[in-house]
Amino acid sequence: MAYETSPRETQEEMRERALDIGEALIREGGLTQVKARVLAVRLNVSVGTIYNLFGQMDEFVYRLNARALDGLFIAGQQAIEAARTQNKDVTGQMLALSRAYLDYVIAHPDEWNAVLTFMQRRTGTPPDWYREKERAVSGLVASTIAQMPGMDDIARCRMMARAMWGAVHGIVTVSLRPAGMDQHVEEIWEQIDFVVRSIAAGMEG
Repeated sequence: MAYETSPRETQEEMRERALDIGEALIREGGLTQVKARVLAVRLNVSVGTIYNLFGQMDEFVYRLNARALDGLFIAGQQAIEAARTQNKDVTGQMLALSRAYLDYVIAHPDEWNAVLTFMQRRTGTPPDWYREKERAVSGLVASTIAQMPGMDDIARCRMMARAMWGAVHGIVTVSLRPAGMDQHVEEIWEQIDFVVRSIAAGMEG
């Protein structure tokens, strides 16, 4: 088998192409389809090249899942900014952020399932750069809650943010399995809306 790549293709370009292929594999059959040999065939390189590009396959999956986290962060950030432009209060902003999360997962169910699956099976501590991406997503919740009265206490603000994120994340995660979330989206949203409003009312009280 001859392995050929463009002579002008840099390692970074090849990494991005490999990640594009990885996303396609996830959409085809989930995270179990993401294997070095399959990637090598699709990328038209040797298996050794895959390991040279990413080290271990766990690193490749982290890089792959980071794309999903980046997409979720951007969607959440845009939702909050739009809510603030519309002069919505903190509860309205949290609802907008929660809806952005739900809509993102509905639009990218395979990619998000890969994130959850890998979280369950991974061993060891994630790389610092990946943990930063996780914190950036949850940080959207904390920065929004921080606007509420009485949230000057950083520890309490972080605790409430974890509670809010955990509740919404839990509803979405349970609803994501099995596939077919789009068949009962509004029921899921009613649950999220109730939880967010209840937690917000508790903080205001």
